[in-house]
Amino acid sequence: MKILSIEDIRKADEYTIKNEPIASIDLMERAASKCFDFIQKIFINFNSFVIFAGTGNNGGDGLVIARKLIDNGKDVKVFICEFNKNYSDDFATNLYRLPNKNNIVLIQNLNDFEKLKILDNNDIIIDALLGSGISRAPDDWLAELIKYLNKLNNIKIAIDMPSGLFADKTSKYYCDRIVKANYTLAFEVPRLALFMPENYDFVGEWKILPIGLDHNFIDNCNPLAIMIDRSEISNRLKKRNKFGHKNIFGHVCIAGGSPGKYGAGLLATLGALKSGTGLVSTIVPEKLVSAYLSKLPEVLTIPIDTPNIEDLSILHNYDAACIGPGLGTDDFTANALLDYLLNCKKPTVLDADAINILSKHNDWYSFLNNNFILTPHPGELKRLIGEWNDDFEKLELVKEFCKKYHCTVIIKEHNSKIIDENGQIFINITGDDTLSKGGSGDILSGLLTGLLAQNYSHLDACIIATCLHGAAGEWCGNKYSHHATTISQLAKGIEKIFNNWEHNDFSQIHDFSQI
Repeated sequence: MKILSIEDIRKADEYTIKNEPIASIDLMERAASKCFDFIQKIFINFNSFVIFAGTGNNGGDGLVIARKLIDNGKDVKVFICEFNKNYSDDFATNLYRLPNKNNIVLIQNLNDFEKLKILDNNDIIIDALLGSGISRAPDDWLAELIKYLNKLNNIKIAIDMPSGLFADKTSKYYCDRIVKANYTLAFEVPRLALFMPENYDFVGEWKILPIGLDHNFIDNCNPLAIMIDRSEISNRLKKRNKFGHKNIFGHVCIAGGSPGKYGAGLLATLGALKSGTGLVSTIVPEKLVSAYLSKLPEVLTIPIDTPNIEDLSILHNYDAACIGPGLGTDDFTANALLDYLLNCKKPTVLDADAINILSKHNDWYSFLNNNFILTPHPGELKRLIGEWNDDFEKLELVKEFCKKYHCTVIIKEHNSKIIDENGQIFINITGDDTLSKGGSGDILSGLLTGLLAQNYSHLDACIIATCLHGAAGEWCGNKYSHHATTISQLAKGIEKIFNNWEHNDFSQIHDFSQI
């Protein structure tokens, strides 16, 4: 599903109004009705609602919601916040349509804040002040109003976007002037800001509500990013060859593990074994071979007589390689990585210490090419590309890096981002805090490498691996515990999700094609 700029969303509104055709007031009614349906479903047992409405079209949405709540017997108070005295036409029309004008309170300045004392702790607050079309941060008494609302413990629902939050750029420098919503109800397509860690405190749980914007227009827009949904997975997942054998499904080699971190290599191996690849080999210190085989008897071990891996040339013999989980960063290992970079012609995942070594030698970046996928967590990413001021800048820096060095990067975080060598961004929406434990990324790296060995394209492998890994984490969190699930148990989740996918059950992933 496309993530569009706010300018393209505005144009989609205009195109729909002109070509459906539909009057803007009726499109507003349709959009606000979807919000009302959500509110009515989730908060069916709540009776008291407070609408904070600006005087533009976002406020108009709020007035439609207010009318529908009143019509359904709810106790509704409407605060019209007149920070702009120019009422939009559709706002004015919906103000006229409100059935009970006695519940309207006008806020025009700081002195009017006395009127807010009628708020009750049980009121559901609906934020319809600004929406997503803002060009500057709230100021004057509107900023103070937002600060006031954020001090309240009431449940808050933002219509379109939390007021004060920019859709396409950072709001980091105006954090005290953004509504902290528990729910955000976005229209038709998501906004990039919803996926940024810096906005976690403001967005809450977000939903995309269909309002019937013209999808022929949307299909022709250049997206800021693509959100990975059910169609992205079902269209990319290959069917297994019933007459296949282990050599058809590829042979992976894992290079990782060093004193104190051998478990990382073991977990990456486990991830590869769960990927469907035919064979998995792993480089293991000779004294640990029996320990590895006791845990994973399926793995083929390549014993070495040193604690650290000092030669990676053997990796050239495999269909795909993973270098880095628990690898260590000593000089011998670094030299081995350099030699591999100079000669690599196979799909290769660089993770963890491989990225840390690379970061110490940024003159080696030029040896990267489209064989490589890098999978840094935020700390490793900073060492790789340097500091950033905000999450939007971080994304731009990674895009520049991928285009310059012709590689693919997965930024591992909640809503992991995949950036390919063309700078195209894909955003994964599966996964939760269950995965926030050491070893989670090692499983992902092995899983990803196993898909590469099966001749998946780099992009398809990244999309399938991140989505599968996240969905498996969610399943484990629900079955075992978000707190107590161990990363070794994540393999069970991968088995479960893969089994569902093999039977064309993609219900773990939202189907945004249906909105």
